[in-house]
Amino acid sequence: MVDAGGAAGLPAVDRELIAVAVAAAVTLADADVVREHIRAALDLGATPGQIAEAVALACGIGLHGCLLVADELAAAAP
Repeated sequence: MVDAGGAAGLPAVDRELIAVAVAAAVTLADADVVREHIRAALDLGATPGQIAEAVALACGIGLHGCLLVADELAAAAP
């Protein structure tokens, strides 16, 4: 389970959306953990659209990070 408790100033639903995004963005994500966070976010009042947006943003950021690392590694290769 992902813990977004460090974002204590945020409403519970926002913390859960962050947890959904982080769980979904991890390369070796555990699908059951993602499902648990989605259910929790829905129970807290998140809409399916908010959940989809959180996941899309997190995955987009993760993709850009992977591309940056790939570029840096290619530049450093002998």
